[in-house]
Amino acid sequence: MKNKTAKPGDEQWSEDKQRCWDVLVCFVGGEHHLQNVYHYGDGLWMSTWQDLATFDSGLLTRLVVLAHGRYCRVAIGRSGTGVVAISVWARKPEGGLCYRHPGLDDLIAMAERAKQGEPW
Repeated sequence: MKNKTAKPGDEQWSEDKQRCWDVLVCFVGGEHHLQNVYHYGDGLWMSTWQDLATFDSGLLTRLVVLAHGRYCRVAIGRSGTGVVAISVWARKPEGGLCYRHPGLDDLIAMAERAKQGEPW
């Protein structure tokens, strides 16, 4: 559950939360654009008013690539009227479904299968 503002080095910080932080920093285009990030269990949570799209602004694509590049699970949900919540949890590149996250090589393989019209 979201409880308090998160910053690197605070008492709840971990290597996993640093990976989540790095995803969010790259997503927004620099730490100076990152506001109101909260601890959210083992991960981090933020909200944004920006549109998430795969081409128009590219933010959704950027978020997906960052998640796969850093082995982080990202969830997008509603945070309020006109506001989107983004939650991030670090995962491992191997293990069971609830513990791992596909990497960039896996994402490329999925894209190649999709290009051929094959199921994932």
